Amino acid sequence: MGGALDLEGHRWLRRLAERRAEHEQRGLRRHRPLLHWHSPTELTKHGRRLVQFASNDYLSLSWRSTHPGPAECEAVPGELTSDRIGSGASPLITGRSTHHATLEQALADWTGTDSSLTFSSGFQANVSVLPALVESGDLLLSDQLNHASLIDGCRLTRARRHIYPHADVGAVEQLLRQHRSGGRGAWIVTDSLFSMHGDLAPLAELVELAERYDCQLIVDEAHASGVYGAKGAGLAQQLGLQHRVAVHLGTLSKAIGGIGGFAAGEQGMIEWLVQAARGYIYSTAMPPSMAAAAVDSLRTLVG
Repeated sequence: MGGALDLEGHRWLRRLAERRAEHEQRGLRRHRPLLHWHSPTELTKHGRRLVQFASNDYLSLSWRSTHPGPAECEAVPGELTSDRIGSGASPLITGRSTHHATLEQALADWTGTDSSLTFSSGFQANVSVLPALVESGDLLLSDQLNHASLIDGCRLTRARRHIYPHADVGAVEQLLRQHRSGGRGAWIVTDSLFSMHGDLAPLAELVELAERYDCQLIVDEAHASGVYGAKGAGLAQQLGLQHRVAVHLGTLSKAIGGIGGFAAGEQGMIEWLVQAARGYIYSTAMPPSMAAAAVDSLRTLVG
């Protein structure tokens, strides 16, 4: 036990080795560098001290030097000590604390919605929310450059899926004309700020199409949070469209500086997610300390 496996006797391991080799030959191998951080903007990598521009922590809120953590925050009760590092269970069992409830109310206020629901990560939120809302046979239109989590969330639905060319409003309308059928649900799914290209979704035009063709708009504000909007809640807030977007998705791991994800919207929709979002029902809740820290980050962000 513990020694190297004989690949000759394990066909699946041989196949994995072949796939890794193919990946390597195509220049696609991913590496996990070990970094030593000195400040929000400086780190050492492979012995070289560098200025970093790669983090998603846009506002440096993950650093206590620029933002007090739970131990220093007066808003966090004394029950959060080093003795407890996790929530212990699913939110439906024993994992939901007053800190989670406070965070969900703060997120609803921040996004200008009725209610919100938190998840252990932004990826988990997206792959949980979409299958819970989109029914079999619904029409689902997804931007070509959506984040992997949105793509996977769409794949987990049993909808009639169509990928439209990036930010192409004309193509969205054509698909709606061709495939929108009465009696079935229809959904448009898009990032607001696209992480790899840095451009914005044509959100105003998509809102108008959604209303004209009686479909719902799902917007992931992960990369726009902290960057756009009077309160930093994202592009929908910047454009005054937050009340015309059906589902707001986001993460706490970028500009908020912590970990976790969320969905926000109408109260009835959130109540349904509690019943049907498998990633919420069957996963351990984020640590209460992270929920409390996220509340503090939001207060710092809003001012």
